[in-house]
Amino acid sequence: SSGLHATAVLRKRFPDCVVLGPESRKQQRYRATAAMLTVTPICTQHSGLNADGIPDLTDETLRGVFARIGSAPSLEVIAFENVPNFLSLLEGQERSSYSLWVAELEALGFTEHAFVVMPTAAAGDLHRRSRILSVHTRGAFHPAAALLRLVSDEPANPETEARGAACSIA
Repeated sequence: SSGLHATAVLRKRFPDCVVLGPESRKQQRYRATAAMLTVTPICTQHSGLNADGIPDLTDETLRGVFARIGSAPSLEVIAFENVPNFLSLLEGQERSSYSLWVAELEALGFTEHAFVVMPTAAAGDLHRRSRILSVHTRGAFHPAAALLRLVSDEPANPETEARGAACSIA
């Protein structure tokens, strides 16, 4: 029952990718040939609608994602989607969850980062709100170009599609 919305967003925006649910993501590594990963952590703890949110719970969940990214050396691009509050320092936090996200990715070799806050319809989201869409690369592909590709209606690069993709709901 958790992550149904995030699953729907991923399946709408990336219809041909494998969506790892709560149980399968704990057991299944990302495909060895995956070049791109889309991560959509459950936003409950960061939502402005949740006055009792505990952002550290999301951070804890992301630790498993970082472990899987670390064991997937072929990943070149990571796309991340969440609520704009993920960028903010929330009550009880010493740094934003996004700061943790970027620091951990840099430790894994992702040196280029770009994000945009946009209306959800542009990001393929089913809500009528704003979302953060963030792209991170290992330097081989500029994140702004990757971001443009994600929100473009242009056909995807067949070479990249042949290498595969992975999606994760954290």
